[in-house]
Amino acid sequence: MRILEEHRISGLLMSDDGGCVEGVCVEVGREKSETELRADLVVDATGRSSKSPDWLEAVGYEKPETTYISAF
Repeated sequence: MRILEEHRISGLLMSDDGGCVEGVCVEVGREKSETELRADLVVDATGRSSKSPDWLEAVGYEKPETTYISAF
């Protein structure tokens, strides 16, 4: 595992046939230069502020249904 500072995920990196997530597209530093990070597993643990539904829609999938659970 690596921890990368000043990196911001900008989207999903899909397989050539579009059926599998193979990593993420990343903006690096203040210049926001783009690079790709390939991975066997991509986990979005950002919670409520997650951009995953938007990224999935951008690659042709429907946005998943949002489920709200009360904490009380």
